Amino acid sequence: MPKKEWSDGARIARMVIIDLIVLAIALCTFSYFHHVRQPMVTPMTMPTPVPTTAPTPDATSEPTSIDTAPTTEPEPTAEPTPEPAGLLRGQYAEKFATDGVEQTETSYRSKNVAMELTEEWMYDSLVHIVDIYIQDISSFRTVLPYEELGELKMKLADVQEQLPQALMLTSSDQFRNRSSSEWGFILRNGLLYDDNINFCDICVLYQDGGMEVYAKGTAIPDEIYARGAHQIWSFGPILVQGGAAMSEFPGGTGRSLGKNPRMGIGYFEPGHYCLVLADGARGSESGSAGLSMAEFAELFVNLGCTTAYNLDGGDTATMIFGDRLLNSSARRVTDGIYIAEPVEGEN
Repeated sequence: MPKKEWSDGARIARMVIIDLIVLAIALCTFSYFHHVRQPMVTPMTMPTPVPTTAPTPDATSEPTSIDTAPTTEPEPTAEPTPEPAGLLRGQYAEKFATDGVEQTETSYRSKNVAMELTEEWMYDSLVHIVDIYIQDISSFRTVLPYEELGELKMKLADVQEQLPQALMLTSSDQFRNRSSSEWGFILRNGLLYDDNINFCDICVLYQDGGMEVYAKGTAIPDEIYARGAHQIWSFGPILVQGGAAMSEFPGGTGRSLGKNPRMGIGYFEPGHYCLVLADGARGSESGSAGLSMAEFAELFVNLGCTTAYNLDGGDTATMIFGDRLLNSSARRVTDGIYIAEPVEGEN
């Protein structure tokens, strides 16, 4: 081979190698800032909408009349019966313990929190259902390892070690695993992280114990702030609304709608909720197939939920009840949901 041709070939090869190295560095830099190095964000308290006051009409003087009718003693009025305290307004008293704490491998009962874990095979899958009753909304908590524990991603069991107050703990919507431009509408324990209503369906747990779901782009933040939000999740899709399973799941693809490990939240009435984990094939030791999105929605309807919402699934879906890790396919999570005894003075 002539020397010039060999020299030209070597030069071209060096240029190609240099281009590949530059491309690799660029991709690594993008991945680091997009997926690894997340910004530390200072949350805000919820904005307080300015109340509108109706104009007060000018007072007009009325003619004074002399009352000549004999005075009579007014009839005594009965004392109003005080409304029972707590989100449940005195209902389901039998669910709670009257003295101390009663705890087993599948249940927890105190005067403020009652939970029951059931595990059933349905849709060719192992499903873990935690039925939850709470008297105070501060018992329904969320945790962000990056902000609160100093690590972006942690195994759920490691999060639990630093949250001894957690009676149960699950994965959540994993918004911290996305680019900050794709967080959505995020509020945790009353603190606002982002207010983008156009990213996906959202789920709002209110301070009055109610829960509402909103399709992508339909939420009105000022109305949500005025009612008082406690938690807002952004992932979806909506599974159940008005007691009926959704017939379509906009934005879903074939794989995301098919059988997968899943995590979801259901709502019955203020103070009564459920968290549901469907074990799946990815790394699972149970042989569970996972649930399709339609099956997951149907499950919540069969439980009696009026509202239900899908959280991040796949290998992220995981749950701990008491000190039991309920599935073996868990990977590290960026945020979680947990139930605890109420926070004194918070609500």
